Amino acid sequence: MNKIYAKIKSKGAGIKYRVFLESKHMIYKSKDELIEEVVPYDPATNVESGVWYCISSFSQKEFAIDLITKDINPVDYSMLSRNEYDSIDYLFEVDSEHIYFQKIGKARLVRKKGILRIGNEFKFYDDYAAIPINDSPDAIYDRSEDKLYFKELSSITGIFNGISDLYREATDKETEDFLTQDFIVLGTDFTVEKVKTPNRKRIALAMETLSKLSKKDRKNIFTYITGYCPKIKKDEKSFSINSDDELKLLLYGIEERFYTTQVGKEKRIANSVIKL
Repeated sequence: MNKIYAKIKSKGAGIKYRVFLESKHMIYKSKDELIEEVVPYDPATNVESGVWYCISSFSQKEFAIDLITKDINPVDYSMLSRNEYDSIDYLFEVDSEHIYFQKIGKARLVRKKGILRIGNEFKFYDDYAAIPINDSPDAIYDRSEDKLYFKELSSITGIFNGISDLYREATDKETEDFLTQDFIVLGTDFTVEKVKTPNRKRIALAMETLSKLSKKDRKNIFTYITGYCPKIKKDEKSFSINSDDELKLLLYGIEERFYTTQVGKEKRIANSVIKL
């Protein structure tokens, strides 16, 4: 008999996992049926529908939870009680090699009056509770590979605490520090407060990229940016940034997102990048 488990929100150091229900069948398809194409996770990569990200050596990451780093022993888990239903954080299902996760949260806990069809029968319930199950889980952990597969980082941040740091926003202080770099000259009307979320995320990436560049490489990058974005060039050593859009061009340049097609010689910006 297959078991579906629930992780509940609770205070204290006690076991926070419960046996939710038993089923004759797995509620999700197997990993091999669900995952057709995989790319290593990179904040610069936007995946298409049907493509999954993966993180290797996941059990070694600081955001790996105890379900990943320790053996799962169902004997240690009691059955979910009725008064714990509203505290369900996420569900997980286990087979011989994989753990399938689905984030729940209060927004997914449905309580209402209605008519339910169960098999060929219809029944009226004055107060029923239901948890919608997605066609595919939010994440799959493969023990044999030590890899985590997922489609959207935002959907698993509530499961793996700290994983959002893989694609975080620059803080106000970091944003201000970046904008005061000697190669940036800000327009009088453009301030830190006007930097929107997408660019704050790009700043976090750009800061890491710049920290790895030699003086020669930085000079080459600035020459490269000037070649594609001459309008933001201030002088030989700096760029004039007067808007969030101009800042985006500079950040794209630091990440070398500009390219020219081989045949048509058309200049383009790569909105998503996959390393070969």
